[in-house]
Amino acid sequence: AAAETVSGDVRDRALALLHDGRFDAAESLLATTSHPIADVAFLTGFSDQTAFTRAFKRWHGVAPSAYRVAG
Repeated sequence: AAAETVSGDVRDRALALLHDGRFDAAESLLATTSHPIADVAFLTGFSDQTAFTRAFKRWHGVAPSAYRVAG
């Protein structure tokens, strides 16, 4: 059981780092490029623009397009 907990903790930290990297990349791409949102989604590892937009709204409370405009 202890090994499972350690493995779970390591996995959770790894996933958090992955997500942080995706968030940072998305923010940078939106702020510094004119790539379409669908391209930003693909470049940050999302399967489609809808999944990216939902996740981005959870992170920032606004859609990627609104984040870009507010930039």
